[in-house]
Amino acid sequence: MTINDIVTKIRGRKLSDIYLAGFIDKDDLMCKFQPMLSCVYFEFNENIIEFELVDGLDYMMRLSFTDTVRHLFEIEEGDQASFCSVREFYLLDPDSDNKLKEMRLWSAREYGDEIRCLAARIDLLNGQNIFIDPTYHFGIRIGSQHQELIWKEHWPKAKDSEEIVLELFDSPTGR
Repeated sequence: MTINDIVTKIRGRKLSDIYLAGFIDKDDLMCKFQPMLSCVYFEFNENIIEFELVDGLDYMMRLSFTDTVRHLFEIEEGDQASFCSVREFYLLDPDSDNKLKEMRLWSAREYGDEIRCLAARIDLLNGQNIFIDPTYHFGIRIGSQHQELIWKEHWPKAKDSEEIVLELFDSPTGR
């Protein structure tokens, strides 16, 4: 996967869903979904990008295309692998078009079939910004402009990181 692959595969698309992988914890009274925040998935029509925490203390994410939501963690006996759509929680208007405008990647580098970056932001034509922050203690945090400001103010590597902007909007005039 290269940065150009992202542009080629999702340019002109819409953000159709956001998924969290996890497991069903079967309690005596009720089943409970337990999300594993080491990965989040963004679906752009038929293309899914997996944002995965990279091991270590660098708090970087690995971006790669996948065909499906994967379970990259061990499940205890008696629990069941699962995933959940969270678009209703993060998209301001989950039933609208949610067309892509651009994606921003901080300190992005290509490594074979993956891209690694310090953070990412997806901007929609409706004005919504979705910030993807891997520095959260429990995994990846999805937020808005406010989360981006917190990251920039409190994460030392944010100040020196290079921001790459990927233009993803197909205008009717071709510009």
